[in-house]
Amino acid sequence: MRQMTEQYDTLRKTMVAGPKRTTLMRTLENQLAEFSRHCRRYPQLLQELVAGQSEGERLAAIVILQEEPEAGKPEWLAERIEQDSLFARCAAALALLKAAQRLEPSKLAMVTDAVTMAQARLNDGPATSDCRKILLRAEATLRARATAGTLVPAFDVTVPEEVKQIAGNEDSLRRLVDQLRSPAGVLPFVGAGLSVPLGFPGWGCFLLTLARAEGTEDRIGQLLDAGEYPRAAEELMAARGPFAFHADVENAYGDHKLDGKQITGAVKLLPDLCRGPVITTNFDHVLEKAFDQADRHFKYVVWGAKTDIAVKSFNRNWTLLLKIHGDVEDRDDRILTDNDYTRAYGDLDKGAMDPSLPLPTLIRTMLLNRPVLFVGCSLNQDRTVQVLEQVVREFKSVEHFAIVEQPSVEEEHRKRRRFLSDRNIHPVWYPEGRHDLVERLLAYLAQHARPR
Repeated sequence: MRQMTEQYDTLRKTMVAGPKRTTLMRTLENQLAEFSRHCRRYPQLLQELVAGQSEGERLAAIVILQEEPEAGKPEWLAERIEQDSLFARCAAALALLKAAQRLEPSKLAMVTDAVTMAQARLNDGPATSDCRKILLRAEATLRARATAGTLVPAFDVTVPEEVKQIAGNEDSLRRLVDQLRSPAGVLPFVGAGLSVPLGFPGWGCFLLTLARAEGTEDRIGQLLDAGEYPRAAEELMAARGPFAFHADVENAYGDHKLDGKQITGAVKLLPDLCRGPVITTNFDHVLEKAFDQADRHFKYVVWGAKTDIAVKSFNRNWTLLLKIHGDVEDRDDRILTDNDYTRAYGDLDKGAMDPSLPLPTLIRTMLLNRPVLFVGCSLNQDRTVQVLEQVVREFKSVEHFAIVEQPSVEEEHRKRRRFLSDRNIHPVWYPEGRHDLVERLLAYLAQHARPR
């Protein structure tokens, strides 16, 4: 940690202020955050850093307090708003916001005083606007908690009873919390289920809507029932024409669907569960906006099989969003149809995907790098699951987690349980149709998964 604080101080002294320096400083901040997971065992270290003479040492203390608001020192954080650089000020403001969100009600009075003090000490002007926005969020959070008299989020952050009652969930949650508390954490793999509450259609619903317009609802419905989503997309693209089909995708998943909306629901809790890369098959920009809203901006957002930068991000724990099936604004790299999947994964009709292609190689690297938490994913017999099946056959100790819907029919539940078990996925089940419980589960994990 001392080496990282010295690197930070050197950057400030030797580089001209600008985007490049900020990016390098942000990278060091992320590395400090990863290291801070270990610091609870050494409380004296925080005291030494708080008393440090360099801003690098003080930044390290601020990052620890972001992770561990229970360690206190809100007045010291408010002092940083006046005395340190703009970069450190924003970090201190974020630490106050985390304290406002997480501390028990009996400790909120001193946080309120600190936020008020910080706002009074912050100079007006464009350069301090981001810092002021964070402090305003902290003030709003404290006001809401004072009104509600409860912890944020406003709902109970214990495991819902409906989830507790499902056999196997207690063990899976215990293992998942232990993994989240470890230095490696988890790699979130986010599916469409987390975007649906914000007004985006699931992929199957989107395809059926187009099929109704084409008068092919029965045919497309049969393909979807059989899990043949790429073939259904291929037929609809042929029927509507490529230009119209891609325009349909952009109309359904574009940013206009988010105009004037706050990011709410389960997805807003993801920034509290991870500090490194995030993987998604979604085209929309919900994840980008959720992390921006939490002041946890992605260092990079890339799509397709960008193996080099993805591997660097896994190794260095960068906050990268990897959209493996493309982005709504770029039709060239989207993976939608049979032909797209064959190009990206190989010809599955011949019995196996091609492990030498960039995308299977990347997914394999991802699955071997650290445990994955699948959330908002159906986890049927899709390409990612097939790569996972191959990995588990070779590396039996690699385990993953998923928050998934429990089939209501016992025989289907038994088959589903075996399907996930064969791929070494520990499921946390929620009752069929109770997608609202995903938010409560993520709130529980966010509240209980910080390192002890």
